[in-house]
Amino acid sequence: MPTLWEWIKALPVLLVCVIFAVGSAIEQKDWLWRHDSDRLRKRRQIASQAPIDTIQGWIKDCDSHSCLKQKVLKFHLPTRVIDITDFKKKRARRIFLKSSQGLVTERYICLSYCWGGHVPLLLLKENKSQMEDSIALESLPILFHDFITVAAALGARYVWIDALCIIQDDPEDWEKEAASMNLVYGNSYLTIAATAAPDPTYSLLPERLSHGVFVVGISLARSAFLDPGFLHHGDKDSKWSTRGWTFQEYLLSARVLHFGESELVWHCNEDQRCECGNVKATQSLREAQMAQLRGVFKLAVRKFLPKKNWTAQNRDRQAEKIAAWHICAELYSERALSNRAEHVIAISGIAEAFTEAQLGPYYAGSWEASFSEDLCWQPRRDSGIQKAPAPWKPDYLAPSWSWLATGRPVTFHHKGHGFKTQIVVETCQIMTESSRQWAKVIGGYAKINALGVRIPLLWIRKGNYIYIQST
Repeated sequence: MPTLWEWIKALPVLLVCVIFAVGSAIEQKDWLWRHDSDRLRKRRQIASQAPIDTIQGWIKDCDSHSCLKQKVLKFHLPTRVIDITDFKKKRARRIFLKSSQGLVTERYICLSYCWGGHVPLLLLKENKSQMEDSIALESLPILFHDFITVAAALGARYVWIDALCIIQDDPEDWEKEAASMNLVYGNSYLTIAATAAPDPTYSLLPERLSHGVFVVGISLARSAFLDPGFLHHGDKDSKWSTRGWTFQEYLLSARVLHFGESELVWHCNEDQRCECGNVKATQSLREAQMAQLRGVFKLAVRKFLPKKNWTAQNRDRQAEKIAAWHICAELYSERALSNRAEHVIAISGIAEAFTEAQLGPYYAGSWEASFSEDLCWQPRRDSGIQKAPAPWKPDYLAPSWSWLATGRPVTFHHKGHGFKTQIVVETCQIMTESSRQWAKVIGGYAKINALGVRIPLLWIRKGNYIYIQST
């Protein structure tokens, strides 16, 4: 055993070892901090390529419009939001999940994007309390980090991202929040659409060309929404423009800022702007339909008409609203969903907005005031149903008389105009999985009175298909 004198002689060596060990630990910790900061700083530098001054100019101009007043935005916060107040700090960059209970109304920015890829962080039951304390920036996919960077640069205090604000492994919470998209996107101050990103593993800002700002020189007095076909340089063919959930996120938002492959595109209820100015003079059939939809949708859901029984004077407007719903249904039916079971829920936000159109109760894709017109749909010839290699056995989505029952592209014959019917709906009932109106549909029936015509039919079986032909 060493003596006291030997311990005293060894003391300088021990002190040197301790100092070296502590110094190494500090250096390692500092290197890790610098390494982490360099990685995140690189993401912030990439996101800073967004022309914030241009975006703020567009927002300022829009604030002087009447579109927000028409939308009657109150900025009521969703159930949960991400607080990014401290994101701009140099050191203690802290973001965290926050319940909106007890909070005053506040502006927030939503993200509209495509699911897919590897998302390392989702809100779950087990990590909810941890995320309420702090969310590690390193755990965010590239898209989410870029979005938060841009939102913070625009002065936002709160943001909303569905993957981080809806408990993904809690069916009750998911159903409740999924049925609230009309309020979430309808009340957002701004929706940022990751139009060029196929999934969250991609950047919000891919390599972009530099363009001058151009104000589209067209009148949009009755136009509330921008057709994805307006996006230039191939963005109209992006994955974002083909997804079911993004359709209502886009349509319900008062103003949307698209981050496209080559440029930014802005639209609000009264204006459209882009960076390049390459606006096509001609419109496709889809663009013409969307142009009609934009104005009629705004008219349909913004309480422009008094709540009273329809008269001959405003019956034509009711027909326009029915036509708007049919166009919505056709365009939505073309969209894809990762989970077919969400087919009815993913349009519930638009349906909820249409309740202000005074069309009566909603019956899983149909309205009381237009029930007979809503029955006049058929699968599109290019929907692929007739070319299926085997009998198609879909999961139950809605009653068979509803266009939502197919989960495939459909078309309507009349779209609200020139249609006369002698059908009388006696009763209609839709059963849902829970007491919520916009919950998953599990059954339904309708009883109608109508004139009948006896028509002899011939059933012809060819392979796996049965064809019905009148004789």
